[in-house]
Amino acid sequence: MPPKNLANVSQFLKNNENGIIVIYGPTGSGKTGFSLEVAKIIQNLDFFPVIISADSRQIYQEMNIGTGKILPNEMQNITHLGLDLIAPTKKFSVVEFKKNIENSEFWQKFLEKWTIIDGNLHKKIVPIICWGTGLYIDSLIFERNYLGEPPNQERRNELEIFRLQNGNEALWKKLYSLDPEYARELHPNNHTYIIRAIEIIESTGSSKKQSFDTTPQLRFPTLFLTPYTDNAENRKKLYENINLRIEKMFTDGLIDEVNNLAKKYGDNCEWLKTIWYIEIMDYFSGKISEIEAKNLIAQHNRNYAKRQITWNRKKYDPFL
Repeated sequence: MPPKNLANVSQFLKNNENGIIVIYGPTGSGKTGFSLEVAKIIQNLDFFPVIISADSRQIYQEMNIGTGKILPNEMQNITHLGLDLIAPTKKFSVVEFKKNIENSEFWQKFLEKWTIIDGNLHKKIVPIICWGTGLYIDSLIFERNYLGEPPNQERRNELEIFRLQNGNEALWKKLYSLDPEYARELHPNNHTYIIRAIEIIESTGSSKKQSFDTTPQLRFPTLFLTPYTDNAENRKKLYENINLRIEKMFTDGLIDEVNNLAKKYGDNCEWLKTIWYIEIMDYFSGKISEIEAKNLIAQHNRNYAKRQITWNRKKYDPFL
C-alpha cells in the first residue's frame, strides 16, 4: 500500500510557514508507522515534528493493546500528544480534546510561530495529526463552532432505556434513519456518541456534523497524507493486515488487559462495551469461545475499515 504525496512534504514545508500535516486511513493501514516516517522526514528538514493522536479511545489510560496505542519505547524520540489523558471511567468530549491539545505548550508555540530548541538549533514546530476519530481531527483543522447544543438529560435517559431494552444495534439504526452519514462513522457499540447524535438532530433538525458551521474552512495550510490507496489488491492486503494485527493483540496480552480493566472498573468503564473489548467480555461471560472472540474482532475491524474508507473517500481524499 504505497503512501500518497510523501515526496510533497519538503515542498509543502518550504512553501507554508505555519502548515500542519494530517495522516488518515482505515484501521490497520499502518498510520502509526507512517506518521513516524513522516516525522523523521520533517526532522531531517530541521523542523520539530509533534505527532497528535486524534483518537477517542487512545486518550484513555490503561487501554493500550485494544486501542492500538503506540508505546513510549516505540515513539523514536518523537513528541506525542493526545495519549493517556484520562482514566477509562471518565467521559471526554471533542471540545475537551480540542482544549487539551490547544492549551499544550507545543500547540501554543506553533500558533505563535515560535521555535523550540532542539540540540543547538531553533526549530519550527510541525504538528502531525494522526487520524483515529474524524471529529477530533476536524476540531483542530477546521474553523468551526464546537460549543455545541446543550445536553438534554431527559432525552438521554429515554434513549438509554431504549438501548437497554432493544440493544445497541437498534439504537444505531435509529440514528441511521435520522443521519445515515454520521451513523456510518460510528460502531453500534459506541452508544454514548450515538445517543448524543440523536439528541442533537432531534433538537436542532441538523446532523451532528451540520450542527457545526456548514461550510468549514481549513484553519491552516494543510497537507493530507495517507498510507492507503483503495483498490481490490490493497483492500485484500488491508484485511490481511487486520487479521495479523488481531493475532498480535492476543499475543501481546489483550485478554489480560481486558480482564484487568474489568476487575478494576467493571460497569463503570463504558469503553469495555466497544469493539476490541466487548468481544473479550463476551468470552469472559461464556457467551462465545476465545476463537470466536478473535474472529468477531477481526470481522468487526474489517467492517469498521469499510466504513472508514467510505468516509475518507468523501471527506479527506478530495484534499490530496
